[in-house]
Amino acid sequence: MMHTAFRISRGVLVAMTLAALAAVGSGRSAAAAKTAPVDVTGHWTGTYHSAKGSGQLSADFTAAADLQTFTGTFTVLDATGQQVKGTFTVQGTLARNSKLTAQLTSTDLGDTGTAVVSGILNRRTLTVKGPYHSQDGGGGHGKDHGTFVLTKQAQ
Repeated sequence: MMHTAFRISRGVLVAMTLAALAAVGSGRSAAAAKTAPVDVTGHWTGTYHSAKGSGQLSADFTAAADLQTFTGTFTVLDATGQQVKGTFTVQGTLARNSKLTAQLTSTDLGDTGTAVVSGILNRRTLTVKGPYHSQDGGGGHGKDHGTFVLTKQAQ
């Protein structure tokens, strides 16, 4: 009888060990999935809001091979769909903690303004939300700040 009790305990111990290993394994893969690089390459659309008004955003990004840096273009439209400051060139980074930061530079419409956008990328919905700050480069638009939302469009 003592021998049978030992086998049950051993079986329970083996089951517990396998369950623990499975939990650790799935925890690692879930953590790896959360920090896996995201390819931001593609077309993004969204909106912005500030004290000066609201409007639409359109961006096209191309990620570098490391998926941590990207370049592209960014267009800002007012609520009626008219270009506000032309097209910006973009230099950006996407950190493993999902923080996206981009420096925008405008040379259209006789303006040399800059803007910085930064936000957290939701890896499930491919949406980034956060603040932006712009600086007039002499074209008469002044400084502005507000919030933005961009969502990657299906290809």
